Amino acid sequence: MKKSIAIVVALPHESKAVLAQMRVIAKTQHAGFKLYEGFIKDKNCVLLQTGMGLSRAYAATQAFLKEQRPEYIINIGYAGGLAPNVKNPEIILADQVNLYPNQQKAEVPTQVQKQEQTLSMAPSPKLLEQTRKMLTKESHSFHEGKLLSAEQAVLKSKEKLELHQKYHAIAIDMESYSVLKAANEKNIPAISLRFIVDSQKEELSDTRSFVEENGKVKPFSLIKTTAKNPKILLELPALAMLAQKARQQMEKVVIKLLELSSTGLTNTLDKT
Repeated sequence: MKKSIAIVVALPHESKAVLAQMRVIAKTQHAGFKLYEGFIKDKNCVLLQTGMGLSRAYAATQAFLKEQRPEYIINIGYAGGLAPNVKNPEIILADQVNLYPNQQKAEVPTQVQKQEQTLSMAPSPKLLEQTRKMLTKESHSFHEGKLLSAEQAVLKSKEKLELHQKYHAIAIDMESYSVLKAANEKNIPAISLRFIVDSQKEELSDTRSFVEENGKVKPFSLIKTTAKNPKILLELPALAMLAQKARQQMEKVVIKLLELSSTGLTNTLDKT
């Protein structure tokens, strides 16, 4: 049987960009993550929904790769802009993914405890080249550069700009480093594309009190949080609109990513 192409996302909202085009033949849930198997057009695909954060992304991808060996891995999802010129819903093509140094003690596996050392992963060079050519040919607005991965979202405009200036990263997410690391450990080619929701200038409220790691909203916690901070009620619709635009962009790109050739692919490179 021909190997599948694995698409790895964190959130149910991100999954919808894939499921809208996928003929699902099997759905399973294991250890807190969801797995959908099926076809997009004639491509044999697996969609892995890991939940939010570095730890969940690593654990889910690692567990999945113990059972299956896909042809290659496409890691897609949302990100926040760090560079001032990065806007919603533009695409980030990560040519390098660094672990945000302040988050290194939370990174998986637990033996990584070096606070000062910057840990870095790179995608498959061949996949990166093919994706760059595809995005250019399809006239998508994208930025290629360094992506930071953190265990928690960065919410304040000033902090986003400081991260851009200090680490020369153009965007930040919460899973890419872990997905590429798990793929690298199994010598499976992988790439990460992110779709910008909030730009560097946009500030967000902390949603951790009412959003679970799997992306589900806790209604009673939301009511309690909004009672203390009513401005969240004004922010959420605007945030939902930005996420919707990013997801629509994601839907356009997914099918083209499945047409990449696996010939001559190399695995991700650990650059520590």
